[in-house]
Amino acid sequence: MITTATTITTTTTTSSTATISTTSTTMTTTTTTAVQALSLLATVTASNFYTGVGTATAQGDALVDRSQTGAFSSGNFAPQYVQLEFPGVYSICNVCLRVGQYPDGVTQHEISVGANVSSLQVVSNLTGYTYNTQWLNITFNPWLSGISFIRVTTTSSPSWVAWFKFLVYGV
Repeated sequence: MITTATTITTTTTTSSTATISTTSTTMTTTTTTAVQALSLLATVTASNFYTGVGTATAQGDALVDRSQTGAFSSGNFAPQYVQLEFPGVYSICNVCLRVGQYPDGVTQHEISVGANVSSLQVVSNLTGYTYNTQWLNITFNPWLSGISFIRVTTTSSPSWVAWFKFLVYGV
Protein backbone atom coordinates (compact mmCIF):
# COMPACT_ATOMS: atom_id res chain seq x y z
CA MET A 1 0.00 0.00 0.00
CA ILE A 2 1.30 3.44 -0.94
CA THR A 3 0.11 6.43 1.10
CA THR A 4 0.68 10.06 0.18
CA ALA A 5 -0.18 13.13 2.26
CA THR A 6 -0.80 16.62 0.92
CA THR A 7 -0.99 19.72 3.14
CA ILE A 8 -3.05 22.68 1.97
CA THR A 9 -2.55 25.96 3.83
CA THR A 10 -5.08 28.77 3.63
CA THR A 11 -4.17 32.23 4.93
CA THR A 12 -6.85 34.79 5.75
CA THR A 13 -6.01 38.42 6.61
CA THR A 14 -8.57 40.69 8.26
CA SER A 15 -7.54 44.37 7.98
CA SER A 16 -10.01 45.92 10.47
CA THR A 17 -8.53 44.03 13.43
CA ALA A 18 -5.09 43.43 11.91
CA THR A 19 -5.24 39.72 12.67
CA ILE A 20 -3.98 36.91 10.47
CA SER A 21 -5.40 33.42 10.75
CA THR A 22 -3.86 30.34 9.20
CA THR A 23 -5.68 27.08 8.65
CA SER A 24 -3.91 23.86 7.71
CA THR A 25 -5.74 20.86 6.32
CA THR A 26 -4.17 17.50 5.58
CA MET A 27 -5.77 15.22 3.02
CA THR A 28 -4.58 11.62 2.71
CA THR A 29 -4.93 9.62 -0.47
CA THR A 30 -4.44 5.86 -0.26
CA THR A 31 -3.61 3.80 -3.31
CA THR A 32 -3.56 0.03 -3.02
CA THR A 33 -1.26 -1.98 -5.26
CA ALA A 34 -1.93 -5.72 -5.25
CA VAL A 35 1.06 -7.98 -4.80
CA GLN A 36 1.12 -10.67 -7.48
CA ALA A 37 2.80 -14.03 -7.96
CA LEU A 38 5.53 -12.90 -10.36
CA SER A 39 6.96 -16.42 -10.62
CA LEU A 40 3.89 -17.44 -12.67
CA LEU A 41 5.10 -15.04 -15.40
CA ALA A 42 8.70 -16.28 -15.44
CA THR A 43 10.79 -18.36 -17.80
CA VAL A 44 12.77 -20.96 -15.84
CA THR A 45 16.39 -21.83 -16.65
CA ALA A 46 18.92 -23.81 -14.65
CA SER A 47 22.49 -25.03 -14.61
CA ASN A 48 21.05 -28.50 -15.35
CA PHE A 49 17.68 -30.28 -15.49
CA TYR A 50 17.64 -33.96 -14.48
CA THR A 51 15.43 -35.63 -17.11
CA GLY A 52 14.63 -38.48 -14.70
CA VAL A 53 11.97 -36.25 -13.10
CA GLY A 54 10.55 -34.75 -16.30
CA THR A 55 11.30 -32.32 -19.07
CA ALA A 56 12.81 -28.91 -18.38
CA THR A 57 9.42 -27.34 -19.19
CA ALA A 58 7.53 -29.64 -16.80
CA GLN A 59 10.06 -29.01 -14.02
CA GLY A 60 9.87 -25.25 -14.57
CA ASP A 61 6.07 -25.28 -14.52
CA ALA A 62 6.03 -27.24 -11.25
CA LEU A 63 8.67 -25.00 -9.71
CA VAL A 64 6.79 -21.72 -10.27
CA ASP A 65 3.35 -23.19 -9.49
CA ARG A 66 1.93 -23.37 -13.02
CA SER A 67 1.58 -27.09 -12.25
CA GLN A 68 0.64 -28.58 -8.89
CA THR A 69 2.70 -31.75 -9.34
CA GLY A 70 6.39 -32.30 -9.90
CA ALA A 71 9.58 -30.54 -8.89
CA PHE A 72 12.91 -29.29 -10.18
CA SER A 73 16.02 -31.45 -9.84
CA SER A 74 19.45 -30.60 -11.15
CA GLY A 75 20.55 -34.22 -10.94
CA ASN A 76 23.86 -33.01 -9.55
CA PHE A 77 25.50 -31.87 -6.33
CA ALA A 78 26.32 -28.22 -5.61
CA PRO A 79 27.11 -25.80 -7.02
CA GLN A 80 23.92 -25.61 -9.09
CA TYR A 81 21.46 -22.81 -9.80
CA VAL A 82 17.90 -22.27 -10.92
CA GLN A 83 16.86 -18.90 -12.34
CA LEU A 84 13.68 -17.02 -13.20
CA GLU A 85 13.50 -14.44 -15.99
CA PHE A 86 10.53 -12.08 -15.84
CA PRO A 87 8.94 -10.53 -18.96
CA GLY A 88 9.66 -7.03 -17.69
CA VAL A 89 11.07 -5.11 -14.75
CA TYR A 90 9.49 -5.67 -11.33
CA SER A 91 9.84 -4.93 -7.62
CA ILE A 92 10.14 -7.97 -5.36
CA CYS A 93 8.96 -8.19 -1.75
CA ASN A 94 9.05 -11.92 -0.99
CA VAL A 95 10.65 -15.20 -2.11
CA CYS A 96 9.38 -18.60 -0.94
CA LEU A 97 11.44 -21.72 -1.60
CA ARG A 98 10.28 -25.27 -0.84
CA VAL A 99 13.24 -27.57 -0.30
CA GLY A 100 13.64 -30.84 -2.21
CA GLN A 101 16.41 -32.64 -0.35
CA TYR A 102 17.48 -36.10 0.79
CA PRO A 103 19.30 -36.55 3.07
CA ASP A 104 18.60 -33.64 5.41
CA GLY A 105 21.59 -31.52 6.36
CA VAL A 106 23.37 -28.19 6.30
CA THR A 107 22.98 -26.25 3.05
CA GLN A 108 24.13 -22.91 1.69
CA HIS A 109 22.20 -20.89 -0.89
CA GLU A 110 22.63 -17.45 -2.45
CA ILE A 111 19.78 -15.38 -3.87
CA SER A 112 20.93 -13.00 -6.61
CA VAL A 113 18.88 -10.44 -8.54
CA GLY A 114 19.46 -8.01 -11.38
CA ALA A 115 18.13 -6.23 -14.43
CA ASN A 116 20.08 -8.72 -16.58
CA VAL A 117 22.19 -11.84 -16.06
CA SER A 118 25.48 -9.94 -16.22
CA SER A 119 24.40 -7.58 -13.42
CA LEU A 120 23.25 -10.18 -10.86
CA GLN A 121 24.10 -9.25 -7.28
CA VAL A 122 23.75 -11.40 -4.16
CA VAL A 123 21.00 -10.00 -1.91
CA SER A 124 20.58 -12.89 0.54
CA ASN A 125 22.65 -15.78 1.89
CA LEU A 126 20.86 -18.74 3.45
CA THR A 127 22.91 -21.13 5.56
CA GLY A 128 21.50 -23.72 7.92
CA TYR A 129 20.09 -27.16 8.49
CA THR A 130 17.37 -27.90 5.93
CA TYR A 131 15.10 -30.86 5.28
CA ASN A 132 12.82 -32.18 2.55
CA THR A 133 9.60 -30.12 2.02
CA GLN A 134 10.77 -27.30 4.35
CA TRP A 135 9.72 -23.78 3.33
CA LEU A 136 12.36 -21.03 3.30
CA ASN A 137 10.72 -17.58 3.24
CA ILE A 138 12.68 -14.42 2.56
CA THR A 139 11.11 -10.96 2.88
CA PHE A 140 12.78 -7.89 1.41
CA ASN A 141 12.14 -4.60 3.19
CA PRO A 142 12.64 -2.32 1.43
CA TRP A 143 11.50 -4.10 -1.70
CA LEU A 144 14.06 -4.92 -4.38
CA SER A 145 13.35 -2.86 -7.50
CA GLY A 146 14.44 -2.97 -11.13
CA ILE A 147 14.45 -6.78 -11.19
CA SER A 148 14.16 -8.90 -14.35
CA PHE A 149 16.19 -11.92 -13.15
CA ILE A 150 16.37 -13.81 -9.86
CA ARG A 151 18.65 -16.77 -9.26
CA VAL A 152 19.05 -19.24 -6.39
CA THR A 153 22.51 -20.81 -6.35
CA THR A 154 23.10 -23.72 -4.01
CA THR A 155 26.77 -23.66 -3.06
CA SER A 156 26.74 -26.53 -0.56
CA SER A 157 24.33 -29.43 0.06
CA PRO A 158 24.47 -33.09 1.16
CA SER A 159 22.10 -34.00 -1.69
CA TRP A 160 21.46 -33.23 -5.31
CA VAL A 161 20.15 -29.70 -5.71
CA ALA A 162 16.35 -29.78 -6.02
CA TRP A 163 13.39 -27.54 -5.22
CA PHE A 164 9.65 -28.20 -5.07
CA LYS A 165 8.77 -24.49 -5.35
CA PHE A 166 10.46 -21.19 -6.23
CA LEU A 167 7.78 -18.53 -5.72
CA VAL A 168 8.40 -14.80 -6.09
CA TYR A 169 5.96 -12.04 -5.11
CA GLY A 170 5.91 -8.34 -5.93
CA VAL A 171 4.63 -5.75 -8.38
